[in-house]
Amino acid sequence: MELKVFRSIDEIDSDFWDSVLPDDEIIKTHRFLKAVEHSNINNCKFWYVIFFKNAKVIANASLFSMDFYLDVIAPEFIKNICNNLRKVFPKFLRLKLLGCGTPVATCTNGISISENSYFKEVVTLLTKLILQIAKKEETHCILYKEYNQQESKAFDILLSMGFIKLHSLPTSFVDIYWKSWDEYFKNLRKKYRLFIKNDRIKLDSPKVTIEICEDFGAHADELWALYMNVYRKAEVKFEQLTPQFFKNINNYLKGESSVILIKLDNKIIAFELIIEDKSILRPLYLGLDYKMNEGLSLYFNSISQIIKHGIERNKKTIELGQTSYYPKLKVGARIEPLYFYIKFKNPLLQYLLKYPLKLLFPERTFKTKNIFKDQSLTI
Repeated sequence: MELKVFRSIDEIDSDFWDSVLPDDEIIKTHRFLKAVEHSNINNCKFWYVIFFKNAKVIANASLFSMDFYLDVIAPEFIKNICNNLRKVFPKFLRLKLLGCGTPVATCTNGISISENSYFKEVVTLLTKLILQIAKKEETHCILYKEYNQQESKAFDILLSMGFIKLHSLPTSFVDIYWKSWDEYFKNLRKKYRLFIKNDRIKLDSPKVTIEICEDFGAHADELWALYMNVYRKAEVKFEQLTPQFFKNINNYLKGESSVILIKLDNKIIAFELIIEDKSILRPLYLGLDYKMNEGLSLYFNSISQIIKHGIERNKKTIELGQTSYYPKLKVGARIEPLYFYIKFKNPLLQYLLKYPLKLLFPERTFKTKNIFKDQSLTI
């Protein structure tokens, strides 16, 4: 097996890169990675790796480097302790990482392999390469992100290479069983129908409009400003998007991306950025005008609009993603764990942090709510 490393996705033919991708993973495609690379997110550097067997492409992987704080998804009380310590030690737990995946929150990993028989060799070669790049770039740690329960069974091979397996933030899904929004709404138990109805009533004004915008490049600055409102309040701050990210998604993923816009007097006050695979709808990022949020229930109404849009687009699944789990549970989401693997270049640091990391990244469990009349729809 051979591999080749590229420093920009522009150096690779899109069909060549995409040839080993599974269905329903636009977020691993050449066009999506191009949008990310050219968005100047957190001053990241990028590497792209292609694996060959007998001159045939059999796997690929995307890598990035960036600075981050190790307590990024830690419980709030630990974050508060770390923030206080940074008043004296500004770089406390600030590390430079080399990651496999992308810096944006896609809830998926950065490796695609055409056949399972190649898995061990690909991961072994990739890890050796990552260690070489990490040494050259003087990074503190190596990160493989994000892996669901099924995937982690295979990627536990990394444990034998000295990696520590930790809980990431879970992701969330709504499985679509209904042919229309009305059918979904009628299948809700009374309590949850009232939640949605009472929130939806707040938008019943001739001044408020809801629309799906498929060409949203002209709104990029407005969307970014609303996104930044959410970012500043967010419990988890890993990546920070730029206005260019919204422009790039619009330009490179035409027909596969859109935004759900909520407007007041024709001014955007909330949005959801959507990536649309064949059977999966992925709302990646949202933005809100918090001055309007409580009075109009913008966040919960945005989630309802995502469900409605997914049903109307005949999707099988909507991946609502990480964080803000309770509003998502109220519309029928199921929560699934995600994992990541981390290894520190300094063996002493690796030893000292192995057990404290379990506190920084605890398992988070959520009980699925029984919101449907049809009990078979409750996982």
